[in-house]
Amino acid sequence: MKVIFIQTYPLYHDGHSYPEWLQLENRDKWMPALTKEMGFDTELWGGSHQGDESVFKSKNFPDVKIRAFPTSKTYRQSKRHSSSALCEAAKKEKDTFFVLKGMDGGIGIELAKKVLIPERRKFAIIIGGKWYHPSANRANCILYETKSQKEKLLKKR
Repeated sequence: MKVIFIQTYPLYHDGHSYPEWLQLENRDKWMPALTKEMGFDTELWGGSHQGDESVFKSKNFPDVKIRAFPTSKTYRQSKRHSSSALCEAAKKEKDTFFVLKGMDGGIGIELAKKVLIPERRKFAIIIGGKWYHPSANRANCILYETKSQKEKLLKKR
């Protein structure tokens, strides 16, 4: 089974250019690398100003393919930008487990609404700051960071 991690906010959300973002070493890239280290075919996808394919290389982890898809900027807030190109690529990925990093980014919300939920695809959500979105009800797995997030999620059920 293939595992694809999805950055639900665009890669430029924190003000980095795409080349700057590629140079960052952080958990957004470590999680897919650790998954690949466990033997899974793994990629990291995100939205950017333009499409691109690259590889995350680290001396501590296996290489991970990164795919950037063009975003549509129909909203002023970058967190609400989405990517129909990413959704179209996801439709072609069969036998794939998607892991959405973040609960409320436009890329993840669009992917969940247009592909994952309607096609009954398996996916997980890693909660960032926001603790709930309606698509969480359809996720196969929710990974949370704090006890407070867990308690709020359990109350929402």
